[in-house]
Amino acid sequence: MLLTITIPLYILLLIYALAIIGISVFVVINIYRLFSSASFTFTSFFITFFVISSQIIILLFTWNILQGIDWTTPLITLDIPSLSTLFNQNSTLQ
Repeated sequence: MLLTITIPLYILLLIYALAIIGISVFVVINIYRLFSSASFTFTSFFITFFVISSQIIILLFTWNILQGIDWTTPLITLDIPSLSTLFNQNSTLQ
């Protein structure tokens, strides 16, 4: 008897979403620090605008590219012998 573990493709999407959420948190902290320190210079505005617009463009391209993917497709399928057959004296591993 084999234990089959299937890792679906949407796991990669969840990892990507966590990375985007992490970057968004840093952007929000950046904007907060800009307002709290009152550094309203053209350079700080330009860099902040560039980072936010780049993030939005990357999200739009990602959304466009990944629309046609079936996320339930297995990424990896592992066949592992179950513990009952490993410790059974009468069975042999194949």
